[in-house]
Amino acid sequence: MRYGLFVLLSLIGFTAQSQQHHVIDVTIDSTASEFLVHQKVFWNLPSPEAGQIPTQFFIEWDLRSFEDKTSCISQELIHQQETDLHFTSSSEKGFGNIFKVSDCQIFESTNPNDARTVNECEGEIRISYTYSPPQWDLLKQGRTNSFYGLNRPFVRLYEHGLGDEFWLGTKSTHEGEYEPANLSGYDNIRADESFELTLHNPYKHKLIVPGLLGFQEDTLVYSKNARTFFASSQLTQLISPTTFGQVAWIFEDDFPPIRYQTVLPRIEQYLKGFYNFDWPSDELNIVILKDRGNLRSSGNTIIIEWKNDEEGLELNLLEEVVRHYFASQLHVNEYKHPWLVEGFAHYHRYDYQSINYPESKLFGEYANTYIARFMDVDELKPTYLHHWLYLYMARQGLDQPLSTPALEYAPFNREAVMRGKAALWISMMRGYVGDRNYRRGLWRATGYDHQDSLLPPLTPERLVESIDYYQNRDISWALGELYTTSKTVDYRLVDIDQCNYIVVARVENRGELAVPYPTSGVNIEGEEGLEQWHDGHFGTIDTLVIYLDEYASVTVDEDQQTPDINGQNQRRTPTGWFQRFEPLRLQLYTGLDQTDKTQIFWMPSLKYNAYDGVLAGVNFYNRTLMPKRWEYKIGPEYSTNTGQLTGHTSLRYYRPFSSGALHALEVGLYGRYFHYDEGLSYMRFSPGVNFHFRKSHPRSTLQHTFKIRGVGVSRELRPEDQALPNNVTNAEYWVTDFRYIREEQNILHPSLLEMDLQVGARFSKLSASFRQRFMLPNQQWLGVRLFAGTFLHNNQPAGQAFFSYGLSGTQDYLFDLSLIGRSDSTGIWSQQFFITDGGFKTATGAFSSTWMTSLSLNVPVWKGFGLFGDVGYSGFQDQFYWDYGVRLAIVPDFLEFYFPIQNNLRTHITSPNYFSQVRFVLNIDQGDIIQRLRRGWY
Repeated sequence: MRYGLFVLLSLIGFTAQSQQHHVIDVTIDSTASEFLVHQKVFWNLPSPEAGQIPTQFFIEWDLRSFEDKTSCISQELIHQQETDLHFTSSSEKGFGNIFKVSDCQIFESTNPNDARTVNECEGEIRISYTYSPPQWDLLKQGRTNSFYGLNRPFVRLYEHGLGDEFWLGTKSTHEGEYEPANLSGYDNIRADESFELTLHNPYKHKLIVPGLLGFQEDTLVYSKNARTFFASSQLTQLISPTTFGQVAWIFEDDFPPIRYQTVLPRIEQYLKGFYNFDWPSDELNIVILKDRGNLRSSGNTIIIEWKNDEEGLELNLLEEVVRHYFASQLHVNEYKHPWLVEGFAHYHRYDYQSINYPESKLFGEYANTYIARFMDVDELKPTYLHHWLYLYMARQGLDQPLSTPALEYAPFNREAVMRGKAALWISMMRGYVGDRNYRRGLWRATGYDHQDSLLPPLTPERLVESIDYYQNRDISWALGELYTTSKTVDYRLVDIDQCNYIVVARVENRGELAVPYPTSGVNIEGEEGLEQWHDGHFGTIDTLVIYLDEYASVTVDEDQQTPDINGQNQRRTPTGWFQRFEPLRLQLYTGLDQTDKTQIFWMPSLKYNAYDGVLAGVNFYNRTLMPKRWEYKIGPEYSTNTGQLTGHTSLRYYRPFSSGALHALEVGLYGRYFHYDEGLSYMRFSPGVNFHFRKSHPRSTLQHTFKIRGVGVSRELRPEDQALPNNVTNAEYWVTDFRYIREEQNILHPSLLEMDLQVGARFSKLSASFRQRFMLPNQQWLGVRLFAGTFLHNNQPAGQAFFSYGLSGTQDYLFDLSLIGRSDSTGIWSQQFFITDGGFKTATGAFSSTWMTSLSLNVPVWKGFGLFGDVGYSGFQDQFYWDYGVRLAIVPDFLEFYFPIQNNLRTHITSPNYFSQVRFVLNIDQGDIIQRLRRGWY
């Protein structure tokens, strides 16, 4: 990443980019952990013009950004919930020390006013520095006990004003957030930049140097075009001839399971079918590492990760060859168009697999396991992954346009969009224009017409233009809203009509985009027939599809080649009573969307509460591993204590929006029937609507939500209480709840603000809680919580605490919390609580029907152990309260124990039956667990 250091060089002002030539001399120490570098940068400068402004040149050096906690790369790791680099020691981060810049006395500085003006450097800059790489685990590059490798170890210089793709510094965007960092090691290689590298290797490390064949052990190693190098003490190599020259297979431990004599010709033959492909050199290094980490291929050196099977290793090699070809030979700007590199590499991996390993399945060797058959995913094709990646984010309205620059992707969208959505774009293009036209277009784009001239960088525009050259269909959609927006595609097969032996399909566009789509017929064995591609359209049209006597059903996008948001409405049979429904599949647990089946999932459930006893039942639902717009769940359960049928049910509708302030609308109906005390049941019904507001930017860690819900509760009463009025028993009540939530998910200082207004027939109350956490250097949380609440009106009988604020937690009259013994006053389940309302960790028994405020503090000490303290004031009692004690957080927020020492009422540590005063948090709510796991990824 670009460090804040820059140098103002008044060499000569000019408008054209200068050509740079780097001459780098490196001395390696005995452990390959510290390096001394003398670097010269030569500039081929055009003649000056009078009155031009001197050019600014910026020094960019990854090593400095590893040290700086405010650098972009440090901030990016924080964004991904990784804190090791932020808190690790300086020795583990490595270091970079520039001790001399030219003979022109240009001093190191982060302040523009400190830069020195140089009038005579004569087109040459000399830089001397030392560096030590970071520990490997911090950044997945650097040093281990036996290996060293960095993508960009040397200083680079860039002119000011070359565009954002060159600016990777501490520039702040998106309301003060850091622009994301170059974690993937993108190196926008300039055609006018060249390198010479000399390595002094007195301790004879095994050096892998781009430009040279195999590893080198000489004391002096020279390469004419190397931007980096790698060093190790534990490498083996095998050099063998091949059709284009020689290849060095460099590996750790045993030779990898690959047919080294035939795999490269097979890959070459495959790629030449698409591109004007050639290997980067006639001397090729293929480095196979157990942990490749974030290392990137460079020059003639291809770096891949070890696989213990031949197929997986070959696919890793093919994918990396394509990635390196696009990045270094086709000169794709990886900052602006990352999907060209990652998307095509991902697409070709699975296309190559379908040709050379046609029996392969999505889950590889695990497809034959009981679990895969159990989840009905054992027959899925590997290409299903494209759709899976895309739909997971798109159905939540969280995907991003393909046109998004690399540095603006949310972390998970690097998989979902840069690979999944990009592969679907490629599949659409290939299917729509036809395989022959598609291949001819790729040949044209990759140099067929540039044999004697410099190939210009490949861009999306030039790619589409080249494909368009050989066909006469309209492909303006390729770089239209499908490319520039996150609008969705949703074609529905409305009906099919038989006319003699021809079937006419009526297709409706229910989405936001009109893009091409295929229709086809499927025979009784499930085999696809002739595929026909149709132009995109809005509304409903009739399309000619198949001969009826050949096929049993008609489908839209049978092979899932388009980014269609809903594949369940794209299949019909020509005859029968249930033309729209596929065979019912009653499946245990869950799985993935399969368009040829009507899936209903079921799962046995076993739960417990103190009044129902063991609850044995079964859940029926339609949710798969990919969220759906409509989701239902029905869960009947048998109560062993009461002998009654209890259970829960829900119906949820989730509608994301591609633009506007509202990101998504969520509407739901929820109901449940259980027991809340011995022999006493309750029924809860709750409709609600959630408004999820759009983030200021997809990478933002700040989320806003507004929730409106009604909660109706009907409680069974004991016989002696049934004659009492409802305002005393609260047997039935309805509460309307308005809640605003502001959540900051930055892992170093997350916060949660909740403002809540509840309105019932006999009361209304307004409250706010704010929780702020700070991660300390021991990576434990210092937590602060503030709470304040007041009743706007309260017509409850005097002294009744049912709807009151609780200093030690709510009464949970809305039945939101999974309290196992919610009515118990003694015993183990009476000690379970949730941190709500006043949030005291000791049981105070204090409730307020007027107002209440409190402040809580958790201080970590060692691992999960820490101290807690609370102070608060209850307006009803007109009394100040406090407590403190020891906290043990086994799983923070989900399993915590609080051991009280003292409060204003008693000294717990000396009280009898001490352990009955210990309280604990136990939260097993599945929704809360999933919400915690997804933080930081989308």
